Amino acid sequence: MIRNNDIIQGYTVLMVANGMVLAHSETAPDPYVVWHTAENGNDVYGGKYLLNKEDAEWDFCAKAFPWFEDNAPITMIEDEVDKIQKTLKYLLQGARECIVGATAKVDELVKEHARLMGKEKAPQEENREQVPFCARDFAGRGNR
Repeated sequence: MIRNNDIIQGYTVLMVANGMVLAHSETAPDPYVVWHTAENGNDVYGGKYLLNKEDAEWDFCAKAFPWFEDNAPITMIEDEVDKIQKTLKYLLQGARECIVGATAKVDELVKEHARLMGKEKAPQEENREQVPFCARDFAGRGNR
C-alpha cells in the first residue's frame, strides 16, 4: 500500500487518495508528478509530470475528487474575468471614438440641412451682390 512519504522512482509521495498519488522530487526536471495507483495498491502508472506545485495539486484533486473540477477553478474564473474586462474596456474605447466621429458627422449634416432649407446661406453665397429682379429678363429667357 502506497503511503505519504514513501519514495517511488526518486519522488516523495505527498498525498494519496482515491487511486491517485501526488509526489515531489528535489532533483527531477519536472519536480511534481500525479500518478494512478495500480490495482494491487503498491505500484503506479500513467504519470503526468508538472513544473509547479499548484498545477500538480489541481491535477491531482481533479482526478482524485471528480466533484473538485466543477467547484474549484475560482482562480481560473478570476483570470478569465480579468481578460474579458480588458477586452471590454478596449472595445468601449473604440465605441467612444466611433460615437465622437458620428456626432461630428451629424453636426455637419444638420448644418447642411439648415443651409439647404434656406435658414443659412452657404459660405460661397454670403458675399454675392443682390441683382434686382426684372420680369422682362425672366420672360425673355423662354420662361412663361
